Amino acid sequence: MKMAKKLVAVLLAGVLALSVLTACSGSAGPLTKDTVTDYILDLYTAAGYQATEERSMETAAQAVLAYVNSQIGKSEYNGMALREAFSAIIENADENTRKGWMSSVTLKEGYFYCVSCASVNETYRTDLFNQGKTALIAAVLASDQCEIRSYIWEQAPERWPSDAGVCVIEGVIGGKECMVSMLRIPSRVAAHYPNKGDDNASGDPSSDATTE
Repeated sequence: MKMAKKLVAVLLAGVLALSVLTACSGSAGPLTKDTVTDYILDLYTAAGYQATEERSMETAAQAVLAYVNSQIGKSEYNGMALREAFSAIIENADENTRKGWMSSVTLKEGYFYCVSCASVNETYRTDLFNQGKTALIAAVLASDQCEIRSYIWEQAPERWPSDAGVCVIEGVIGGKECMVSMLRIPSRVAAHYPNKGDDNASGDPSSDATTE
């Protein structure tokens, strides 16, 4: 998750810049899952990562959305904002439930899979944010994700990957229209480093790699 955390500041800075540009031009583009997906892909590209749309994760994303919608009416989630409740429900799900969500996805070792949610019907106090809503939704969906499945590298690769997979769907949770993203992001954690001598001598210039 360290890579994702380091991306948050870049992504948020990017969305603010996008919001300014779209406000100046008078339009942020239509608020659709395709447009939001393109924004997320561009945000990752701006951060120096390769990113592609992975529609193969759509069934899994739909399973997550359906599960959250089935749980959000419980009393423990009363009074929570949609995003807060979404995160809490994901965190409270057991391992078998998580595996069920991901049963349709061919999981890649060395990557972690995460989801995020954003409400799409909000009205903001400023025209800047209202006109840049598509970019704002993209930034929310691309940052601060809830991890579902995680696979560490058996040993540090010669070159750490810099690719990500992105899937965005539309739906309704608790009566609110929303978008849910599922992301596949390369892990920066390796199980062991043979013949390195130093546990942290991974050869990864980011210095994010750690051993278990």
